[in-house]
Amino acid sequence: MRKILFIGMTSNHGGIETFMINVFKKLNNIYLFDFIQDNDDDLFYANEITNSGGNIFKVNVGTSYISHITRYKKACKFFKEHNDYDAVHLNAVSLNTIFWL
Repeated sequence: MRKILFIGMTSNHGGIETFMINVFKKLNNIYLFDFIQDNDDDLFYANEITNSGGNIFKVNVGTSYISHITRYKKACKFFKEHNDYDAVHLNAVSLNTIFWL
């Protein structure tokens, strides 16, 4: 089964979160989905994700006040430990999270 990593969900109940959880619900029987929680706040759909077999990884990359190089290094560390993804889906409203790609 192919593995997809979703990045971009927050603790808010907004359009990005709704889109990502709908994709997860529709394709969860075809793909394995993991999610990145990149701050201290739990994802809005955390219970639904974990109850349906999805994994949530807490990777605290810090706020935008931390240098982009430091955030990039934290993302690289994550991918060195978890390098078995077939695809990464980044859904964000700004380029501030481009370091994930």
